[in-house]
Amino acid sequence: CSYYTIKMDAGLRNLNKFSVDSGTCEKFSHSVMDAMCGREGPVFSDYSKEVSLEEFCQLQAALNDFIRKSFRKSHEIDKIAAALEREVDGAISRRVAECISVRQDVVECLREESSTISYASLENVDWNLKVAMASSSIGSLQTPLVNLELQVSKPNSTNESETFELELSHDELQNLISSLDSCNKVVNQLTA
Repeated sequence: CSYYTIKMDAGLRNLNKFSVDSGTCEKFSHSVMDAMCGREGPVFSDYSKEVSLEEFCQLQAALNDFIRKSFRKSHEIDKIAAALEREVDGAISRRVAECISVRQDVVECLREESSTISYASLENVDWNLKVAMASSSIGSLQTPLVNLELQVSKPNSTNESETFELELSHDELQNLISSLDSCNKVVNQLTA
């Protein structure tokens, strides 16, 4: 169990502090989803009788994360409620699941958010290798350097592209490659 999972679970447990019949958990859930869509989110003063400020912040972050993961996996009330029931009482988890399942606007907001990560795409790569023999501060270097030229296209009405030129040492090149691999894995997970 990771630290992140423990913190998220602890945050979700704070839903149990809301009365089932008061409608507070539904109001809070809808407010969190409103915030995800760029509208006004939950305000602590509306919930200060049920939770402390720290619990409010933990709950808001944990529910936000849970909702994002729920929309990636399933929109079915029963599956969402079952996932919540690990940390939240059954009646409350069912009500929160119902709130989540009816919010198609959140699906659209999350889709727009993920598609605006970047519209740019790598169009061409050119590289050459050279060896730096010396510098003004060090007499003899003999350090291999790669000149990397990346042409990135930005789809719009003019289909313009931009060129980025980088000069990297071996370690810097390895860091760039591992960063690009990590990015590729994330993109593959988002599109799967």
